Parts: sequence; C-alpha cells; structure tokens
Amino acid sequence: MLKKSKLALAIAGAITLAGCDFGPSDAEITKEVNNQVDKIANQKVLSQFGTERKELNEMLIEMKQKDPSIEELYYTVDPQGERMLNVVREDESGDFVTYALLGAAAGAMLSSNSSSTNNLHSHNQLHSNNCQTGHNQIKKSVPGQPTMKQDNCQRSTSSNRHGGAGGYYGSYLASNASETHRGTKASSNQFATTNRRSYTAYRKTQAVQSIKSNPTRMSNMRRGAMSRMSSSRSSGYSAGRGA
Repeated sequence: MLKKSKLALAIAGAITLAGCDFGPSDAEITKEVNNQVDKIANQKVLSQFGTERKELNEMLIEMKQKDPSIEELYYTVDPQGERMLNVVREDESGDFVTYALLGAAAGAMLSSNSSSTNNLHSHNQLHSNNCQTGHNQIKKSVPGQPTMKQDNCQRSTSSNRHGGAGGYYGSYLASNASETHRGTKASSNQFATTNRRSYTAYRKTQAVQSIKSNPTRMSNMRRGAMSRMSSSRSSGYSAGRGA
C-alpha cells in the first residue's frame, strides 16, 4: 500500500513538472518570428505593387493613345538593384521588342509633363513639317515625278500612324533605352513573366531585410511571439486538466 502511494506521488510530481514546462523553445520562437516577418513583407510588397500597377496602367493608357505599338509596361531591377522601366512595343516587322530604361530616362517616360515627352512630340512634328516642305519643293522642281525623298516621307508617316519603328516613342526608345528582348508575342510574354517573378522575389527579399535590420522591432516581435506561444500552451494545458 505504501509503495502504491509513493508511486502515485511520483507520477503526480512528474505530471506537475511536465505541466509547468510549457514554454516554447528558441527554435520554435525563431520560426514563429520568421513567419511574422514573411507575412509583413508580403503585405508591404503587395501594397508597393498596387501603387506601381496603378502608375503603370495610367501611363500605358496615355502612351497607347500616342503610339498604339506600345504593348506593355513593367518594372525590373538591374544587377545593381536599380529599378528599370520595361517598355514592350511591336515594330514594323511584327517583332515584339522589349526596351529597358534606367533612372532619368524612365522618369521621363513616366512623366506626362516631362520635357523629354514633349520633345517626342516636337521631334515628330518637325519630321512631319520637313517632309511637307520637301514635298512642296519636289512638286515645284519636278511636277508629277515621284522621288526617293518623297517616298521615304510617306513610308515614315505611315509608320508613325501605325506605331512602327518611327512611332511616337520609337526614336526616344532607340536613343535612350537598351533593347533586352526581341521575338514573337509569346516569347515576349514569357520574357515578361520571368522578369516579373525575379522582380517580385527581389522586392520580397528587400522587404524582409528591411524588417530584420531593425533590432528593436525584431526584439519586440520575438517577445510577442514568446508571449503568444506560452499563453497558447498554457491554455491548452489547463483545458487538458479540466477534461
């Protein structure tokens, strides 16, 4: 009988000790904090992408009104982490060409009031005026006879109208951007998808690093995770005893 009493006390003591040891391990806390960091980073990236998407959609509508050959706009980053604006347009041969612009060149494309964008209109207007002047001179010198100069102007004007190589943004892109891809529409779409995935991964990494680089924030998150996990385990243990 005495042996049974001692055994019961030993079991009760073991249960009590086990019941008190409900604190989470360091590894468990770290995992919980990383999950929280990941969640916050995702929210930050989604918010950022929402702002960028609105900006690019508005710009795309404006650009297509001036040059129907513009197909798509999206962001990527260069090897140094600088954001690049990618412009996809269809040239006169039917190829879908992707151009990448950095810094001021990208800023000019995104600003509807920029001098660069206004210069695009001035450039095209000057070209149109030169063609008209040349055409009048040709009519005066050789009435009714077609010439190479006149034919070139007609082709360029047609190309401008249909968004070809001489389209509203064609000269600007050729002078200020790097051609990064040329091919069919399908290959262009695949190229854009790959670039977008890389851009998303880069932005996510940036967001995570930004959060983890703040010691105070990380310390608070760790204490919060420890408190939540301990409370959860304590509640679970209490419920188990009540049952």
